[in-house]
Amino acid sequence: MKLKVLGTQSPYNTKRHNCPGFLIQEGENLLMIDCGSGTHKMLKYPKDLQNL
Repeated sequence: MKLKVLGTQSPYNTKRHNCPGFLIQEGENLLMIDCGSGTHKMLKYPKDLQNL
């Protein structure tokens, strides 16, 4: 299992910090949790969205 932290600052994103967000990978499956504002900047398209 892998955990990718997409952001840790709350409640508003800034230039250097995103709101909380986490991407969990188990094999080929992905689960996105608490995808706050700005977390999309940390995703790699389209790979991170396959099997979401």
